[in-house]
Amino acid sequence: PWRFGKRVEAIARAALELRMRLLPYLYGLFCEAEATGAPIWRPLFWHDPDDERAAAIDDQLLLGRDLLVAPVLERGATEREVYLPTGAWTAIDDDARYIGPRTVRVAAPLERIPIFARGGSVIPMRSAVRHVGEIPEEPLVLEVYPGGDAATVVVEDDGESPAHRLGMEARTHVRLRSRAGGRLRLEVSGREGEFSLEPRSVRIAVHGCPPPTSVWIDAVRLPVAGRSDDEVGATWHWEGGVLHVRWTDVGDARSLEVDPAP
Repeated sequence: PWRFGKRVEAIARAALELRMRLLPYLYGLFCEAEATGAPIWRPLFWHDPDDERAAAIDDQLLLGRDLLVAPVLERGATEREVYLPTGAWTAIDDDARYIGPRTVRVAAPLERIPIFARGGSVIPMRSAVRHVGEIPEEPLVLEVYPGGDAATVVVEDDGESPAHRLGMEARTHVRLRSRAGGRLRLEVSGREGEFSLEPRSVRIAVHGCPPPTSVWIDAVRLPVAGRSDDEVGATWHWEGGVLHVRWTDVGDARSLEVDPAP
């Protein structure tokens, strides 16, 4: 990429970093594909076969259930129209929120691939690394997009062998419950499986979140932003419409509640 100049090099680097950040989500999709045959890339109507407008679109795709990708296919284009199916959709790069079904025109310069997260989803991600063998600074980040209930499974194993077929894997079930006018609740199950992981820091990022009046971990109300609670080993802070919560993951079940719910 560097042969095409600094701008192209930076664009390629950003795209590769996004791919590295998405590896936990992509890994889960490949595990789903192995178990059920569901494709990784899905047509826009895959989860709503009655949507006739979605069925007519062939230049967008769903990456799994929860990410909608609208690649730029026209030379010189700096924007494009995107059809968003029923529900809430949030652009993952600037948190702009839209309610479908509708068609929107979005900026799409070379530096940007329009990608939207489904409202009512939890996208497991991690911090970017230079190669898959490098240990990320943040091994697990749960990107939460309110707008409905959701369930996902974070699958982890050695990443190299077929030992997961013999039970050498770790599975963590995550459930999101959103209630308008009430609390948002995120439930993280105890880790299942024979694959062991060292204690690690996990970050929860709740998007489209107003400044919370209270944040609860395992039914314990956390102190003000930035202060740790020794009982639950967690901290939180809010910035730019995103609530960030950190806790130490040792494989036990945990819950997060946010009041008010986004």
